[in-house]
This record gives sequence, structure tokens and C-alpha cells, in this order.
Amino acid sequence: MKRILLLFLAVSMLLMTGCASKQSTPATKKVQVAVSIYPLAEFVRAVGGEKVQVNTLVPAGVEAHSYELSATDMKTITQAQVFVYNGGGMESWADKVEQSLKDKPVKILQAGKGLFVKLDEEHQHDEHKDEHKHEEHKHEAGHVHDHGGFDPHVWLDPVLASKQVAAISETLQAADPTNKEYYQKNAAAYQAELNKLDQEFKAMRAQAKQDAFVTTHSAFGSLAKRYDLHQIAIMGITPNVEPTPQALANLINLVKKEQIKYIFFEELVSPKVAQTIAAEAGVKTLVLNPVEGLTKAQQEKKVTYLELMRQNIANLKIALENK
Repeated sequence: MKRILLLFLAVSMLLMTGCASKQSTPATKKVQVAVSIYPLAEFVRAVGGEKVQVNTLVPAGVEAHSYELSATDMKTITQAQVFVYNGGGMESWADKVEQSLKDKPVKILQAGKGLFVKLDEEHQHDEHKDEHKHEEHKHEAGHVHDHGGFDPHVWLDPVLASKQVAAISETLQAADPTNKEYYQKNAAAYQAELNKLDQEFKAMRAQAKQDAFVTTHSAFGSLAKRYDLHQIAIMGITPNVEPTPQALANLINLVKKEQIKYIFFEELVSPKVAQTIAAEAGVKTLVLNPVEGLTKAQQEKKVTYLELMRQNIANLKIALENK
């Protein structure tokens, strides 16, 4: 009996020691990534998976162009291992952040670098381009927002979005070399989805009877150039400056002349101007989403970038086929 009791105590001690060692093993730390805007955050999640913790700076329901960083945002960025932003004027505060990170071990990725599409004359309407050619786009906060004639909305072109995903993968590999293959595999899988999206856009374009579309602000330069479409913007790159009465009148005449049947608006910006033009021209409105951010309802439903882009394909198909 004594031997049995000693054996029982020894086994009990071993089991307790094993449990304690399991409990004391720290969980694998995730790579902390601060990301400026929704589409890039989605790309980081797709590549990083369970190995990353993504902190998106521009919250749901807020228009990205007019967002101003808070002290909490700056703390999030400085405590991150990786900071991802788009560039091209999309984030008016990016230069200041880069300066503040100079002496900190944060890996910085400007995901749009080298990918910005020039808003040249070929992709602007002759009567409308002069309204915005030299316009200073101002934020609601009163800051000048100059994009230098380039479209920063890189992610709206699936081919360029794939390049952003590749850059994100490389940055995560540099920050966390142990999981290099994991990031490579995830990036390749998501790039395959982007390739499918590209094929769907091509199929939509092949069936289109028109190539011109009217949208709230000129966020679709990259997309238009990729698929040989003709973007006519009511406002400039930043959707906070309303057009002049003369510009509105010109646009209404253009809509009638070109027999355009739909005016596109976006969910994070007031649709009033688009609705006014549609009413005056006797046409309808539809959503064309620049995918800069989610509405709060979309965030709750966990709507994805791919879903929003496919909604854009569906609505472009309606508008360009004049259904």
C-alpha cells in the first residue's frame, strides 16, 4: 500500500508539473501592424492571417481623405512593428508620421509607391477636366490636399492591388522571417483571387456598350485606365469640394448628350450632388464604391474587399449596358 501511495504521489506531481509548464508557456506574439486605410488592412489580414494583429487607423464610417490622426493613432503607430500606408496624397499626415518614426524600429511600407496612375487628358472629359486641373482640394478641416495629378486609389485596379499584396508580403517576411513561407503562401492565394477579379472586370468590359461613366469623385483613374473606361468626375480626387454651378450645368448637358443613364455616388460621402445631377438630367443613381473604407453596417456584416469590388462590377455592368 505504501508503494502504491508513493507511486500515486509521484504521478500526481508529474501531471501538475506538466500542466504548470503548459500554462506558463507564453502565446506566440503576433506581429503588430498599423495600417492607414481599410483596403490595405484587408490585404494585410489576407497575407498575415493568424500571425498578425492589424490596427486600422481610419475608422469605419469615416471618409479617408478628411481623416486627421489622433494622439491614440500615433501611439498605435509607434508601438507597431510594421506601418503600412498607401501614399500618393491619400493620407495627408503620412510624411509627418514617417519623420516621427525615423529613430524607431518600425518597418514602413508605402504600398502604393511606383503604382500611381497619372490622371492625363486621355482619361478626363474635355469639358470637365479644366474645372479640376489646377484645383486645390481642401479637407473639411481646411487642409490643402494635393495629389499632383495622380490617382492614389491603386487598390481599385486588381492588377495593381496584387502588387500591393506582394509588397505587404515582403514587408511581413522582413519583420517576421520565421514565418516567411506562411506569408508567401497566403499572398499567392489572395493574388489568385485578385486575378479572378481582374478576369471578371475584363468580361464586364467586353460586354459594355458604353465606355463613359459619371462618378462623385475621380477615384477610379486606375480602374478606368486598366479596363479602357472613361471616368467623368463630378468632383476632384477629394470628394469634399463641390463643383461650381457652371460645372454642374456643363455636366448635366454632357450626361444628356452622351445618353448616360446612371450617376454613380459613394456611401461615405453625401449623395446630394449626384442626386441633383441625376434629377436634372432625368437619369438614375447607383453606388460605385471607391473602397476607401467601410460603413459601420458593412463592418458589422464583415463585408470584404472582394465583395465590394464585385458589387462595383455588377453596377458598372448595369450602367454601361444602359439597362
